[in-house]
Amino acid sequence: MRNKTEASFWRFVAGALGLSLVVCVLINTARNDAVPHQITLFLFGCLVALGVGSTIVNPNTSQAMLSEHEEFKFRRKQYAVGFFFSAILALLLFLTELRHSVLAWLFAPIIALPFGLLIRNRITKKG
Repeated sequence: MRNKTEASFWRFVAGALGLSLVVCVLINTARNDAVPHQITLFLFGCLVALGVGSTIVNPNTSQAMLSEHEEFKFRRKQYAVGFFFSAILALLLFLTELRHSVLAWLFAPIIALPFGLLIRNRITKKG
């Protein structure tokens, strides 16, 4: 189970990202292209990555009750799948014309997610 301080921190970060995203959308609604689309897409990608990362890290989001050993194996598989999807997404991004698109800003946080989770695991000594 995650530390309450860590959970509070990530809830604050999610709220700040969500609020920033709403502000960007409202500004762009009032005045077209006032905030670059790259910023809005990056904020949305960060919010999605934060949500996915939270479900991977927090065993309380799962309906299944696993033993500690099974939980560890399941989390390791989730990390492996995350690295696989990040690698595929990065390859598609860099080897296609998508790299010239503003959508690259949306995918950047999702590509970086497994690395962030790995760093978090090393810092919290849970990996």
